[in-house]
Amino acid sequence: MKITLLLFLVLAIPFIAQIQPGSAQVYKWTDDKGAVHFTDDPGRIPEKYHGKAQTAPVESPPAPTPQPSSSSQPAPSKPASSPSAKTDDGYRDSAGRDESYWKNRVDQWKKNLTSAQEKEQALRLRYNQLTERANSTKDQGQRYQLRQERDQVKVEIDQQRATIEEAKKMLEKTIPDEAALFKAKPEWVR
Repeated sequence: MKITLLLFLVLAIPFIAQIQPGSAQVYKWTDDKGAVHFTDDPGRIPEKYHGKAQTAPVESPPAPTPQPSSSSQPAPSKPASSPSAKTDDGYRDSAGRDESYWKNRVDQWKKNLTSAQEKEQALRLRYNQLTERANSTKDQGQRYQLRQERDQVKVEIDQQRATIEEAKKMLEKTIPDEAALFKAKPEWVR
């Protein structure tokens, strides 16, 4: 019994020593497509990114310092990014980022999604035109060339579809999950 307890303490002390109240480890890595991922569980990092993952302690943000109210000092004005821009309430996520960081990130992925959807639609139209031309020509050489061009357009369509899926995943899952991990307000990523 004493040996078991002693063995337990010897094995547990290194783990207990690593526990730091008020902070946690967050792991960050970038995949082959350039998407940045975050997790607090190292077991969720894909094997091929283990060497590339970075760790950083995440601590609670410092309490905001009250601003002195003085009629001689005008309050700093923030330029509104849109007519419906909200005032900054001072809240920051656990990494110190504010609402504008998260909204800009969401806006960028929305633009990526819209752009990829428009490109995919134009490519689909081109694909259909090439198919019609290939089917209506009687010249074997021209038909072969049109089908080759159509196959290349199909590859480009597939690339745009992958971009669309990536953007949807970022907007629907990855960014909201990261925001939750960093304790950002949910409305910041809508």
